[in-house]
Amino acid sequence: MTTAYKLKPLTPHFGAIVEGISLQNRIRKETLKRLEQDLWNHRLLYFTDQGKLSAETQLQISRHFGEIHSTFYKHPKSPHPDIFRVSNDEKEGCTRVGRSGWHIDGTFCEKPFRVQTMHFWSTNKKGSTYFCPLNEVINALTEDERKVWDKIYFVGDSSVHPLIYPHPETHKDTLCFHLGDAFFRCFAEAVDPIEMRAQPLSQKDSNAIRSRLVSLLEDSKRNVQINWKQGDFALIDNLAVGHYASPGTQADPKEGLRVLHRTTVAGHSRPLDLKLEALKTFKKRPAQTEKNKPASTAADSKA
Repeated sequence: MTTAYKLKPLTPHFGAIVEGISLQNRIRKETLKRLEQDLWNHRLLYFTDQGKLSAETQLQISRHFGEIHSTFYKHPKSPHPDIFRVSNDEKEGCTRVGRSGWHIDGTFCEKPFRVQTMHFWSTNKKGSTYFCPLNEVINALTEDERKVWDKIYFVGDSSVHPLIYPHPETHKDTLCFHLGDAFFRCFAEAVDPIEMRAQPLSQKDSNAIRSRLVSLLEDSKRNVQINWKQGDFALIDNLAVGHYASPGTQADPKEGLRVLHRTTVAGHSRPLDLKLEALKTFKKRPAQTEKNKPASTAADSKA
């Protein structure tokens, strides 16, 4: 029932390990509000030793962030229709999930998923997941790359999103993409936001941007590999962190059964709208000239 818990850095760049809280107990609204703020600040909150949480407990936490977007195949062993059950054994859950490439979830929607939770009922030795903070990826671009990427759009199977846009909560630049072959069509420019038409880049240019993005995401100085243990629970800002399931997540179940319960929370904002609003705001800013530069002060002259 307490709101007290402690945070310990997961990496120097992003993420926090949450200590001193049991999710098995009913969580107060005050605690959920604090967790929400910590999530926007750290982008990934990692809880250990939480046992096997019930479907309703996981959904209670998820619903704090919004409506559950349940779009996936309902595996017979899932404890609830809104719990996506993932495994390395098709008898236990949906297989090969998250293996096609680096991504955020829900890019097929106009409003990609806002938040997701991952809870592990069972783990195997090699079934890790990689996570990478997206603002840091953008900051690693050269000046010339940034100029190009700011004009590029990700085109998926049924969606078009700006590659770079401001996060709806923190307003920091982030990325929208899915690099798996089944989800990725191309990168494009000159997008018509009304007709949702775009001019695709050449295959060569699309592949070059795709390869560059993968290289930035896979930089071990930037990303983190989480080796899950039974009872682990993660609260993830889906719009701020890309992820990728390692090959070991589909290892032979005879070597260890992996069972993940996942929820996804519906998005509140279209990246395209956020991008267009940011461009309007930028255009309204007065150019800094000699006439509108801030007046210097005595303190400035002494500095």
